[in-house]
Amino acid sequence: METKGKKGAWIAVIILAVCIVLGIALCLFFGLGQKAEKLSGNLTSMESTEAEEYQDAEASLVENSIEDFTVKDEQAPVEKKEEATESLTEDGTEMVNEDYLCAYSASRELTQDDVDELNEGTYENLPEGKSIIRMVINEMYARYGYEFSNEEIQAYFDAKPWYQEITDRSNDMDAIYQSMTDIEKANVDFLTSVEE
Repeated sequence: METKGKKGAWIAVIILAVCIVLGIALCLFFGLGQKAEKLSGNLTSMESTEAEEYQDAEASLVENSIEDFTVKDEQAPVEKKEEATESLTEDGTEMVNEDYLCAYSASRELTQDDVDELNEGTYENLPEGKSIIRMVINEMYARYGYEFSNEEIQAYFDAKPWYQEITDRSNDMDAIYQSMTDIEKANVDFLTSVEE
């Protein structure tokens, strides 16, 4: 009889232990399930935030501009101004910035294909009677703080945030040209020849 009682006690202990283990397992399972749902929700939220940030960045990179200018009094040479944006992305592809008509004009020599693409584009708020090619040339000078004698062209660049950040201005076109990089000079010369 005593053996039967011990056997029954052991069975009860085993059943109790199994119930406890099952209870712990269920708690962990449901607890982890809720945490997994929470993590999944956080990941989805992060992915949509990253997608929105990417779309915002992409939207802020689009078109660009140019103008007529006259050589004025000579002044001291102008130092090269920092670009408001990089012309190439990390993977080496060209980046387009909506504040520029031709953001890559400082990073590589332009080609006839670039000219054709610029001529096919549509541009808002260009000064009346100014071609896109003329405005790209003007933009290259504006990046160095050139002050234009044409009020309409000056107003066009005054509206650009990157131009507003330039504190040192000059109306000496020759000095600005001399301070440009070889690529920029080549592009000014090429676009000027195309325009003529």
